[in-house]
Amino acid sequence: MVETAGDAVAVKASVTDPSTGLEETVVWGLERGKAALATDITIVNPSNATQTFAHWVNPQWAPGGLNRLSNDTELVIPTKQVLIPERWQDRLGPSPQAWPTCPLRTVGGWGGMGDFLADGLDQGYYGLYSHAAEEGVLRVFDQQRSPGLDVWTYGNETAGIPGEGTYAEMWGGTVTSFPDERGPLAAGAEVAWREWIVPFQKIGGASYANQHLAMKTELDAQNATLAVRVCPTRRVALGSVAVTQGAGDNATVLGTDIFEGYGPAEPLARAFDLGSSPDYNASLPVTVTVLEGVAVLGVAHVHPWDTPPSPSWG
Repeated sequence: MVETAGDAVAVKASVTDPSTGLEETVVWGLERGKAALATDITIVNPSNATQTFAHWVNPQWAPGGLNRLSNDTELVIPTKQVLIPERWQDRLGPSPQAWPTCPLRTVGGWGGMGDFLADGLDQGYYGLYSHAAEEGVLRVFDQQRSPGLDVWTYGNETAGIPGEGTYAEMWGGTVTSFPDERGPLAAGAEVAWREWIVPFQKIGGASYANQHLAMKTELDAQNATLAVRVCPTRRVALGSVAVTQGAGDNATVLGTDIFEGYGPAEPLARAFDLGSSPDYNASLPVTVTVLEGVAVLGVAHVHPWDTPPSPSWG
């Protein structure tokens, strides 16, 4: 155990790959009062030749506290479509599939064991959310360093799952396809990044996340309403939410709210009547900025077409 500060502890592990000689160091860290696990990953090539490699992180999750995935568990993935390997198409359907309307967005839509690849990630996070338990977990990362995602489960609750415990494997990789693709690491070079595992609850899923918070936004452009729910990784004493449209000097403030005291145990929920502003344009995106004092915790850009239909629990 490595103690990094008075309110933080870390565990360090190292390994050398026997086939390439690449050296990897992983440091897992926790900070008092913060509901997030930070992970620092460093991969070094000490040789005098370029080596190829792929690094995949495999968090195995079953949010909800029941040691299994319920059918209403949602796969929270910011992607436009997913790719189904041919060997699983009899159970999971054809390939590709548009993600906003894909039945695999919830565990109930999985007709059996299998996996899929995300065909690119639009943001640097993914995870699961149990709607029955109102809790979830996300991996937050630099999508330039870790652009790949492969998801595997046993299937839904009636798919003949062996044993009582079920989970989802959500593999995040430094390459985009699994398992054969590799990327180069030059002689003497290294690659390093930090990522986080972020638990969250009581906000109905996630449409934005970073190391500070998970956020769910639901924009009803025609009725001019916006719901904003935020679960931060630590308690926020004095915060605010600003909803704007446009950019820079031309930005229009559609709504603001100032509040005291919310955190991982008591997330924030606010509703904004955008129609009360004469400048609201239903065809344009809105920007949601979450602040603590003057410090920005997160910025989400919400387009009128971003909110997919609600998942249908199987």
